[in-house]
Amino acid sequence: MSDPQDPYRTQAFQYTPIDQDRNLANKHRAIQIMSGLTSCPLNELPALLHDSYHEGVRVNVTHPVNELVGADVALTAFWQPLRHALPDAERRHDLV
Repeated sequence: MSDPQDPYRTQAFQYTPIDQDRNLANKHRAIQIMSGLTSCPLNELPALLHDSYHEGVRVNVTHPVNELVGADVALTAFWQPLRHALPDAERRHDLV
């Protein structure tokens, strides 16, 4: 990113290429996690969520849920109610 003291971005931009193998592995993992959270059996949801989320995760969801802090809170306040309300929901990833 540019220097906040340089609002017109006059300093030279230094491009650093990313590790494409790691980038693709991270994308595949994200797809795997989201697909699992929406399609795994309900009794496996807590184990999958705790395997996928950091214990101190901050999940931001639209109103009225808003911000959830912690894997247990995300599970009980968002994922379990969502899965109970929409048992046949399907998830498609168009952009990752």
